[in-house]
Amino acid sequence: MHEPVDDSYVDRVRSFGFNVTRVPDAWMADKTAADIWVEPATGEIALRPALQIHLSRTEIKADGKRLATITGLPRPCDVLIEGALQTIVDGRLDLVSDMPADYEIRIDQWPYLPWSATVSAR
Repeated sequence: MHEPVDDSYVDRVRSFGFNVTRVPDAWMADKTAADIWVEPATGEIALRPALQIHLSRTEIKADGKRLATITGLPRPCDVLIEGALQTIVDGRLDLVSDMPADYEIRIDQWPYLPWSATVSAR
């Protein structure tokens, strides 16, 4: 919750078993709630980190052999490729296609900021 929040409201929310952290309005001046998270180990407010992902190429030949490699994925994580969910356990995804198309790849893995890219198979 960010200020101003009445103490009685915070107490009421906590009485329902929710863990509440107060975020000063000044800290939120140029951020939204989606930009921040509370570090569980310390209880400190922090910016959500960006994923350090590397995409080897954004275009591949649609021959079923040429691939685009995505590395640096969280272990494990769920990746959405054209609406199909795939769980990646080793931090690496190889994308190959034998059909020309544009493949939208999305990762929304808490606490990281969402990441997306498109790989075109031609």
